Amino acid sequence: TEVTKAGAPTLYATASVADALRDYGLDIPVMADGGVRGPGDIALALAAGASVVMAGNLFARCREAPGTLVSIGGRYYKQYRGMGSPSAMARRYSLDRYSVPSKGIAEGVEGWVPYKGEVSAAVKELVLGLRASMGYAGARNIRELWEKARFALLSPLGALETRPHDVLLPSEAEKGG
Repeated sequence: TEVTKAGAPTLYATASVADALRDYGLDIPVMADGGVRGPGDIALALAAGASVVMAGNLFARCREAPGTLVSIGGRYYKQYRGMGSPSAMARRYSLDRYSVPSKGIAEGVEGWVPYKGEVSAAVKELVLGLRASMGYAGARNIRELWEKARFALLSPLGALETRPHDVLLPSEAEKGG
């Protein structure tokens, strides 16, 4: 984390844990937590061995999520508080006067995330993207994805090649190109 500098990238950690469990013949679900920005990240985490993926940040953007909706610079944002953020921890411990925080330091983030609208639309987008990703791997379910997915290392130039090029995208145009 930013505070402790302990840990590993989510994909590496997920694959390492899944491999270790498989080596010991243990059938224990693995939860990937962190770094999920969309359906492609969910597909990668599942392909690496996760059974489930934490995606609170994606749903915090929706109308149904708690948090204030504000307009900043002509765009709408929702308040976001990770479970390890200072205000979320303070809220949790204020609800029970006998509760003692196990950690003395907050490690989560809080801020504003772009508003996405209804959760049903966000879920539909995630499901369609995940189905497409799984289809590219020839997988119809998570177990097949574990078996069929393959990873490849990309150089910085290779990664750049996979992105749209010679096109001014709307997000770039809004930033001034």
